[in-house]
Amino acid sequence: MRVFSTLQMASAFVVWAVTLIAAASADDWAKAVVKIGGCSGVCVSDEGLILTAKHCTLKDRERVAFEDGPTAWATKLVSSRNGDGPVAFVCDGDDFPHRPVAKTKPKPGDRVVSYGYPSRGGQRRFERGEGKLIGGGRLSLDGVPFFGNDTTIQATFGWSGGPLLNADGEVIGLCSCGDDSTTAFTSWASTKHAYDEALPLARELIRRYQRAEVVVFVTDGCPPCNRLKADIAAGHFAKWKTTIVNYDGTTDTWSNDALYQEFLQTADMQNAQLAFPLIWVRRSPSFRTGYDPAQRGGLIGFLERVIDSLAKLVVGERPPVPFPGGQLPEPDGSPSLEPAPVVSAGLASVALLKNDLAKARADIERLKSANPLEKLRGVVALKSDIAAVKEHAAAVKDEARGDPLQFLWGLIGIATGLVHRRFAA
Repeated sequence: MRVFSTLQMASAFVVWAVTLIAAASADDWAKAVVKIGGCSGVCVSDEGLILTAKHCTLKDRERVAFEDGPTAWATKLVSSRNGDGPVAFVCDGDDFPHRPVAKTKPKPGDRVVSYGYPSRGGQRRFERGEGKLIGGGRLSLDGVPFFGNDTTIQATFGWSGGPLLNADGEVIGLCSCGDDSTTAFTSWASTKHAYDEALPLARELIRRYQRAEVVVFVTDGCPPCNRLKADIAAGHFAKWKTTIVNYDGTTDTWSNDALYQEFLQTADMQNAQLAFPLIWVRRSPSFRTGYDPAQRGGLIGFLERVIDSLAKLVVGERPPVPFPGGQLPEPDGSPSLEPAPVVSAGLASVALLKNDLAKARADIERLKSANPLEKLRGVVALKSDIAAVKEHAAAVKDEARGDPLQFLWGLIGIATGLVHRRFAA
C-alpha cells in the first residue's frame, strides 16, 4: 500500500483545485462562442458584438446561436478589406455572454485555446482545441494575402471564425485556415482593430435608436392598471422591456417625470382621450389606453405592429468616423476595414431622406402665410417632395432587402402626415 505524505496530499489537492478552476473557466469561455451561418464566431461585448471570419461570406443579416443559450438576429457592421480578417455583427438584444478582446499582443510560444463548431459527419458539434502560438505575419487564403498567426491547433470546416484565446480567456484571433498540423488565425492587431472600430458604431446605433421599450403609465385605485401590472408580472409581455410609471394623484407627481415629459413631447396627442392605464411604445407617437385581460391579444398585436415599424437597429443621422481604407497593412499593423453594404446604404440614403423632409417642412411653413395661388403652387411642390421621399426610401428598402431599415417607411408616414395635418386645418 502506497502512503502519501501530508505535503504530497496538499500538492495533489492544489493540482485538483487548479484543474477544477481551469475547467470552470473554460466552461465560462465557451458560453461566448456562437454558430453563425456555416461558421463559428465569438461575442466580445455585452451589447452582442460578434466577430467572425470574412471568408465565411455571410449575409447582411444572420441568425446567431449561442451554446445552450439564446439565439438572436445580427446585422453586419464592418468587414476586413484583406484576403481574410474579421467581420463584425451586432445582435438584436443585449446582455449576451461574451469574452474580452486582449489589450496586448500575444507572443510566439504562448499557450492558446480555441473553440468552434466543426462539421463532422454532417453534424455541427462544439469542440475545443489547445496548442501553442507559432508566430505569423503575411499569410495567404486562396492566393489573397492577409495577416495572421499560425498555431499547433488542428481545426476543420465549420470552425472558421471561432475565437483564439490566450491563457486569460481573452480573444487574440479568429480561425481562418489550416492544414493537417497547423491552423492560422487572424492577427491580434486586425481582431482588436475590428473590435475598436465596430463597438463604438454599434453603441452609437443602439443609443440613437434604442431597442423597443413599452412604458405603462398607471395610478393607484385603478383596477385595469392592477390587472395589467399583474399580467406583466406573470410574463405575458416578457417579449419587451417594460417600464411602469406611477402617477400619485395626491401630490400630482410621477414616479418617472422624465419619461412622462418625453411621452408628452413624442406622442401624437391630437384628439387623444387620455386614461389609465396608458400604454406607450417609447420613441414612437403611438399609444393606447385601458386594459382588459380578455382582450390581451389586441394589445399584444398593437405593440407588435408599432414595434415592427420601428427599426430594432437602424443607421444614425451622422456617419461614423471613416474607416481606414485601401492598402494592405504591415504585419500586425493597423488593418483595413470597410462598412457593410447595409450600413453604407443607410448612411447615404438617410441623408437624402433628411434633406427631402427638411425641404417639405420648409415648403409647408412658407404656405402658412401664402395666398391661394401660391398655396396651389406649393401643393404641387410638396407632392414632388413626398415623391422624392418615397423614391429614396424605396431605394434603401431594395438595397437593404427590407431587413434592418424598415424605419424608413415610418419617415414616409411622418412626411405624409405632416402634409395632411397642415392642410386639414
